[in-house]
Amino acid sequence: MSEPPESEDPSADTPEDPRRLPDDGLGQSPELETIDLDGDEPTEPAEQDEDTR
Repeated sequence: MSEPPESEDPSADTPEDPRRLPDDGLGQSPELETIDLDGDEPTEPAEQDEDTR
C-alpha cells in the first residue's frame, strides 16, 4: 500500500497477487518488484545493461 502504482501490471499492485506476497514478506518490495517482473537478473543495473545492448 505504501508503494506507488509504478508496476506495469495492475494485478501486481493488488495484495492478492502471488508475486506481491513474497516481495512484502522480505521487506524489499521495490527491489524485488523489478527483478520479479523479469525473474532473471537480481540486479537492477544489469537489466538496464541488457536493455541498452
